[in-house]
Amino acid sequence: MFSVSMLILAQVAASAAPASDIVVKAKRIDGALNACIARGCSSPDDIRMSIALAEAQFAAGDYNGAQRTLNAAIQRDKGAARTFPRMVAALYEASGTVGLHRGDMDAHRRAIIGKSDTLRNNLPANDMQVLLLGIELGDYYAERGDWREAERRYAAAEQGFSQEQQPRLAALTALRGAHMAFARDNLPLSESRLRAVEKMPAADEPTVAQMRAVLAARIAAKKGEQGGIDALLATLRTDPTTPPVLLHDVSAEPSAAQSAAENAKRFMEGNPAGPAPSEALSIQWADIGYMVASDGHVSEVDVLRGKGDLRWTAAYLKRIAKRRYAPLALPPGQPGVYRVDRLTWRAEHVVPIGSLIKRPAGVRQLQVLDLTKASGPPPS
Repeated sequence: MFSVSMLILAQVAASAAPASDIVVKAKRIDGALNACIARGCSSPDDIRMSIALAEAQFAAGDYNGAQRTLNAAIQRDKGAARTFPRMVAALYEASGTVGLHRGDMDAHRRAIIGKSDTLRNNLPANDMQVLLLGIELGDYYAERGDWREAERRYAAAEQGFSQEQQPRLAALTALRGAHMAFARDNLPLSESRLRAVEKMPAADEPTVAQMRAVLAARIAAKKGEQGGIDALLATLRTDPTTPPVLLHDVSAEPSAAQSAAENAKRFMEGNPAGPAPSEALSIQWADIGYMVASDGHVSEVDVLRGKGDLRWTAAYLKRIAKRRYAPLALPPGQPGVYRVDRLTWRAEHVVPIGSLIKRPAGVRQLQVLDLTKASGPPPS
């Protein structure tokens, strides 16, 4: 629903380079990092190279290697948090992203706490990164389905922004609450919150106005009001140098295995996860490329690379093809902007029945990460 703000690894190149090239790059960075550690280089250099190595490992599908790289860097550099709090926080953020994609929600939670503590303990209370933590924590709880805690975090963040004379951020935070109500299919509450934002001091600030229009368009689409959608789209045209704004998405149909696992989780007492072949629980991933045209429609959806049997991606290819984005203000002759999403299909780490060891054995879930560095034409 909401994108947790852990996008350090989104700097992975989106040109879908062959996996062999990425492995070579990872080995080269690994050598440089080892040399850095051997000579006792500074924490900033260590952190930069560690994140670069983790990015290359993640791009090649070596999620466990990326996690080990980041965990080791955290152990080496967490003592530098007082001097370099933002860089140490970036390590935790990257670690949280990898943990999420591995299905290790405990590691994901620890990383969020580590980042939060690093920033709160070493930066002024009114520092922008500290203030933004409220939004990030709200996003985290919303992702986990803890709506009440998400509401509490968003409300506290909005109040903090208002007290710090940040009306734009206060309005954008209030819009998150409206989006959350929309995601829960509570359209009356979403519309009520949207009207409240319209009365806020920063309601007409360009970013706030755009996000208000996007939510209004999504509500109109949900209610089947095509005329309202078209009227909004006529005034909503986004900058092609920023990520396209998604207006309409559809749910992918779950596979038979996913449906069976969800039913087991719903109706069986305790943890339904039982022993399963390690191959069946291994992480599967794919990079999906697609073109967003100037009118916001999607074309040229294709699997660029991936691991394992990629038939599971079929439902998501159809889903991406049905998306609609806000129109783009493109230069003459440019057909659209090319995007790449990393899809990761993984089991959550749980303790299965009859075991005392936590391992990937829970319900499989899909995680999506935008790998696009910059909008532009497709790679030639």
